Amino acid sequence: MEPATPRGRLRWTQRNSYAPTAWIDVPDAPEGCTLHLLYTLPPSTFFDPFTARPSLPVRDVHVLGPVNLENMPGWATEPRLASQIENAPPTWWESAPKSRAPCTGAECEHTALLLDLAQGGEVRVPLHVRYARATFTDTRVTTVPKGHAWLDRAADAWQRALAPWLATPTAPQALLADAPIALSVCAPHAPAGGDVMDTTALLPPSHAHWHTQLQALLGTSTVHAQRIALPHETSAAIPVGDAALAAPVLLTTIAAVWLATLWLIRCVWRAI
Repeated sequence: MEPATPRGRLRWTQRNSYAPTAWIDVPDAPEGCTLHLLYTLPPSTFFDPFTARPSLPVRDVHVLGPVNLENMPGWATEPRLASQIENAPPTWWESAPKSRAPCTGAECEHTALLLDLAQGGEVRVPLHVRYARATFTDTRVTTVPKGHAWLDRAADAWQRALAPWLATPTAPQALLADAPIALSVCAPHAPAGGDVMDTTALLPPSHAHWHTQLQALLGTSTVHAQRIALPHETSAAIPVGDAALAAPVLLTTIAAVWLATLWLIRCVWRAI
């Protein structure tokens, strides 16, 4: 059973950036019920528990899944990177055994957040967007006025030499996997707003492997769910690098490092 009519709302600040923030208006829970917010993350977005500081009405944040702060989407299918997660010891925020669950392959990139709330109101969820993988792009002009061969050559030279350095293409990166869900966990037969939910229906199929972990956090009480209404835009326009520029950028960086090193050696030598 899916949560019915959306209640509450979600808005963004700094949406088209690497550090967008979701502001979610969560309805109050009935008296005697605990209030939670479930936020599912796509592979392109992550939550950093090391720098995020919960603010009212958030009391605690549970991360369902491993935390990987550095790699680009697709890291979980690369054996070298995936083995680092499997062999890493539990970190300080994973003190409870129930907050660490096994995962393999691409499913490790589909994580979720369960926020414990003291009350309803506007909840701040700071997020981070992963760097997109560089791709080969062709930015050459394809249409020019007929009979102007010199203009064609000039435009082609411009596009090849300078345009890739000045204009960076962007690609949409999802900021959520599914609409956030406000959860009121109440004693059986207690009055509450929202639909009574089986916890297996709270997570989308891409995140279903975290159900056991979610169930352990929510307990065995009755769960009432209300889906949060989404804004029109749910993705961020993130710059995508041009892989064709990798070699020039690398050579320029190495040259700059060598020049800086030589300058430093010269300064030290003259000082002696």
